[in-house]
Amino acid sequence: KSWGIGLVFLFPIAFVEVDEDSYRNASYKTKAKIVSAGIFANAVVTLIALAALIGLNYMLTILNAQSVVMITGISCDVCDYNYGYSCPAEIYGLKPGDLIISINGTRLHSIRDLANIIRNATVNSTLILHVCEPQSTCRDINMVLSSYRVRDNKTIPCIGIHIVDTLAIIRGNTTYRSFTIDMIQQISIYMQYILIVNFSLYVLNAIPLLITDGTKLIEALGERIRLIERLSKTRIFDILNLIVIGTAIIFATYVLLSG
Repeated sequence: KSWGIGLVFLFPIAFVEVDEDSYRNASYKTKAKIVSAGIFANAVVTLIALAALIGLNYMLTILNAQSVVMITGISCDVCDYNYGYSCPAEIYGLKPGDLIISINGTRLHSIRDLANIIRNATVNSTLILHVCEPQSTCRDINMVLSSYRVRDNKTIPCIGIHIVDTLAIIRGNTTYRSFTIDMIQQISIYMQYILIVNFSLYVLNAIPLLITDGTKLIEALGERIRLIERLSKTRIFDILNLIVIGTAIIFATYVLLSG
């Protein structure tokens, strides 16, 4: 009866609203093709997104891109106490765009790595930060952790920086961040959303759950395959629905209560 492009950037597949009378009078093969089209489309998009992610990761491997921690901002206000009103980030000349490669010789692969090192350090202790400027050389900074924060009655050293995970090409003593790497990262994030959403829809639609395409497919095949018709009459699919719905409710309740 009608058609549309849909949410093309999230669900890059057109959708069709089937005329109920035409569908009701169609053969079981036609019905099966119609109701399985959405499931098939979600599966195809999932595979395309997966292939794209594998290809993008391979490109990053060829470029020798490595995970690093990038400073996005300097703010001494994140520290509860600053010696002389300046935090270590200001004292030692850190600036937005700097890449922290390692601390005390330990390679940083994510924000969590840096947070763990800071959390296990003590106030006024010294850390050796290997810091690189994009498209420039690297340097070692012997940083005294003179600032701190108080969390849960515990004093934690504070540098005074805002950071994010990113990728960079490290060649010798020089580090590069390029538009190509940034673009690959953004496309990878987009493809991850495409993969998650379409795989979820694929699984949800394929399961014979209430009014999903999986249920309609079983109904269509039941017109031809007697075994499926007999299984439908035994209410086995109703039991499956109850199990799936019950599991979802229990899991959702657990997540809400534990969160």
